[in-house]
Amino acid sequence: MKKEGNNIKMVKDDELMCMCKNCFNDLMDRVIDYLSYSIECEKDFIKYLKKENGYDDEYKEYKERELSDIEDMIEGLEMVKVRTEKQKEYNRNDKPYQIELLDGVEQNKKHPTTFHIPSKEEKDSIQIGTHVKVADTEVGERFWVEVDDIISDDLMIGRIDNVLISNQPYNFNDRIYLTKDNVIDILDIEE
Repeated sequence: MKKEGNNIKMVKDDELMCMCKNCFNDLMDRVIDYLSYSIECEKDFIKYLKKENGYDDEYKEYKERELSDIEDMIEGLEMVKVRTEKQKEYNRNDKPYQIELLDGVEQNKKHPTTFHIPSKEEKDSIQIGTHVKVADTEVGERFWVEVDDIISDDLMIGRIDNVLISNQPYNFNDRIYLTKDNVIDILDIEE
């Protein structure tokens, strides 16, 4: 989320989407609590204005739209929270998906000045718990994966660590196979 004037905007930020799974619902609860508190404050303010006769119809319409917008935000956040909770339950067999991921090395060779990838040394430092970014070639969506298991020097299994926006059969918390060549970014926690 990003505050612009008096408006709160939802922004897509890969690093925000890569938040700790255990903290996600807590954060959503806090945002929902804050927005609910804002609604109560606005309602109290409207009551005060009515009592003091400082309330015209134009301002009333503005405040009602503002309250409606906040209620819509709460509803949207509740849906995201429910979806992520359900998504955790979908793939309980935990069998990794074999999906077609972008070969970052090949893409870097084709576009060396515009498509940057981590160095070999950075990729060699990947370990269990490292967050890496990959791209699904079928739908063109990039997403974060937390490395779960290292099978060989190149082959890994990771758990998708953000909610995907396309309609793939896999999504948040599902496991996938990936190689070091598929890694197009590594999340640096210290940034």
